[in-house]
Amino acid sequence: MKKVAWHTYHPIIPLAFHLSILPSELMTQIPKSTTHEWKSKALQESFGYQYAVQKEQLLNTLQMIAFNKRLIQIKRALIRIIAIKKFINANFIKGINKFIKSYD
Repeated sequence: MKKVAWHTYHPIIPLAFHLSILPSELMTQIPKSTTHEWKSKALQESFGYQYAVQKEQLLNTLQMIAFNKRLIQIKRALIRIIAIKKFINANFIKGINKFIKSYD
């Protein structure tokens, strides 16, 4: 008997399928039996659908917090890069210029 490989899908994949926004390159990778199951089963019948609807605002808020935390990390990295650039300009470039001018 042939062993069937089972796939686990990120929750956004079935949702994108139901909204008809799943890219064709992803659609070709999903078995026909899975898409048939998704077509025959309404999203509202999915386990946890009512909970998700009740918590939609909370989930949106958590998503925004995660996105903003990433932006804060990016901002900190950019500030460090700017500080390093200023340090290099203030110390090394001016020192090199003084050294060059001393030989003129």
